[in-house]
Amino acid sequence: MTINLQAVEEMAGPEAAAKVDAGMHAAPRSGGKDDASDPQNSDNPAPQVGTGDLLQILYAHGNLIISEAAKDSLDDWALASLSADSKVEILSYSGTAGPAWAKTAPAAGPPNNEPAPGIATYSLHEAIRTAFKRALVVRDILIAHGVAESNITLRAIGPTGDQGPAERIDVVALKDG
Repeated sequence: MTINLQAVEEMAGPEAAAKVDAGMHAAPRSGGKDDASDPQNSDNPAPQVGTGDLLQILYAHGNLIISEAAKDSLDDWALASLSADSKVEILSYSGTAGPAWAKTAPAAGPPNNEPAPGIATYSLHEAIRTAFKRALVVRDILIAHGVAESNITLRAIGPTGDQGPAERIDVVALKDG
């Protein structure tokens, strides 16, 4: 499992990032089917769980529906890690940022919004929209667990530039203060 530790550190602090990093070698939780945790073998892979402050949910390319296994893991994580006054950040990714999606405009004109190789069916807008829709579903589940809507921050990042899975949500319980 690969987790964006920089995002965890930025959002939850270095202690949370160290805690997640230390727990990354634990076996991922299975969704009940042996092949469900393999994104290549399922339309809705099972989530992979970090420790304590972070939960990572994986999706198949373009899929908006949270799997039952992922929902069960989110439910368990919310019950174990959150309270009504918990602050949560939902970082949602969809697609992989390639050189065509550079953050700076080329000298000759505006940035090129063509998708990177490997995600030719996604435009940048589609990737961000997919990420946002997934984040809304996770937010609604957390609200159903009693987390105040005002304590939940959504970040539909779209294409990921890190080494983590391209189609995922990182749900981070932020530390107080």
